[in-house]
Amino acid sequence: MQFWIFFYRMRKTVCESGDFLLSSPSALSQRLLCRTLNASHKWNAAMQEPYEIHCHSFYELYYFVSGHVRYMVEGVRYDLSPHTLLLMAPTVLHGISFLEEGVYERYVIQFAEEEIPAPYRAYLLQPFLYRENEGQIGYSPVPEQTLIPGFENLLACARLSPDEQETEVSIALPNLLLQVRRLYRDRGICPSLSLPKVVSDALAFLNLHLSEPFSLSDVAAFCFVSEHQLGKLFRESMGTSVMQYVSRKRTITAQQYIKSGTSAQEAARLCGFRDYSVFFRTYKKILGHTPAEDLR
Repeated sequence: MQFWIFFYRMRKTVCESGDFLLSSPSALSQRLLCRTLNASHKWNAAMQEPYEIHCHSFYELYYFVSGHVRYMVEGVRYDLSPHTLLLMAPTVLHGISFLEEGVYERYVIQFAEEEIPAPYRAYLLQPFLYRENEGQIGYSPVPEQTLIPGFENLLACARLSPDEQETEVSIALPNLLLQVRRLYRDRGICPSLSLPKVVSDALAFLNLHLSEPFSLSDVAAFCFVSEHQLGKLFRESMGTSVMQYVSRKRTITAQQYIKSGTSAQEAARLCGFRDYSVFFRTYKKILGHTPAEDLR
């Protein structure tokens, strides 16, 4: 396992353009960054802006400590109360919207499944399985003493030597996920807002037929609306267009295939790309590197 470790505290202020300037103590951050694990604790002034929608090939724990935010997962919106835990699986589209200005604090851990020992992997990752769990991905309130010591144990690994880092991360991460597994066994929270039926139907179609060729007109016909109406409602709810959603989901899914040993050409075919050159360009645009760089 290769590690690149960062531990830092940053002071930033937001200028009128929305860029960050290194000056005042309005934002602080701690971070542990590895090849297959990224842990961070950040607290800063929230900015009101549209949803920052994204998906990736990692599992993610998002522990919301304070602020006024709304989180969206696959188009379903959650108005978060302090000390809420959200779980995201690979390829699940998610993002955040700030409801009002104020201090925003959260812990985030992203990790690849190979970080979990094989004998415990299925058990510890069960809470992250969005569709199998019928959308249950939120837990609130989760007392600070339940999870924050686990987050801090991971962040503390940034101060260790490479050999110690590898050993302690391999202990600390499963221990934290065991606490999450116990929460999963006990309870979950429901989304606060539902999607328009047209968008729900579109998402169902897209996720069912992701590996097949289809056009925007096919999706609109399935939803019994015009392409224009579908595009408008989908963007309002999801923060992205229908086909951008499809491209990102297909690309992240293909990345998972490639990382598991599938050839790039076969991964492209399995994920609905009929032209490899289109797949290659899309992959590089979304992920910032070529498929070859994800081959084991």
